[in-house]
Amino acid sequence: MPQHRTPYFCKDPACGRPFQVNRFDAGMSCPAPAGTIACPHCGWTTSADPDTLYFTHAFSEEEEAILCGRPGKGRPAS
Repeated sequence: MPQHRTPYFCKDPACGRPFQVNRFDAGMSCPAPAGTIACPHCGWTTSADPDTLYFTHAFSEEEEAILCGRPGKGRPAS
């Protein structure tokens, strides 16, 4: 079960897209490197808490449109 779910925007100016970050406490049998957040769109990475495992996922097209405030599926044009 995720410890925390947060929408995050890529800090790479060429990308800037939102993605979901799921945080888990890293245990002794951690299956992946802990302490790194990676954008699922462009691969940009940043260091984070070394005792935490971060899994990232792209949002759906509709979710991304809502988060970015632009028209898309289920969101009317302004």
